[in-house]
Amino acid sequence: MPSSKPTSGQQKELTLYVDESIYDNLGFIATAFIISEQDLEEPIKKILLSAGFESGKDEFKSGNYITENPVMQKVRNSIHQIASEIPR
Repeated sequence: MPSSKPTSGQQKELTLYVDESIYDNLGFIATAFIISEQDLEEPIKKILLSAGFESGKDEFKSGNYITENPVMQKVRNSIHQIASEIPR
């Protein structure tokens, strides 16, 4: 069985995630990049679907209605938990 960890001279396979937020009223765009050795799509998708999001339709906005929305607070906290478990 092949090793999942690279041996000397091998390159690690990485996944790149990119997101941007456009702030027309402020005149700038903020772009975030996440590079991970782990595929994060499935665990995050599971969190969003369990909160009632529709795949391909809804988008999680971390700043929207978090303070007064316990479901969104749980989503945000679950995503933070995934991020905290990623080796650095």
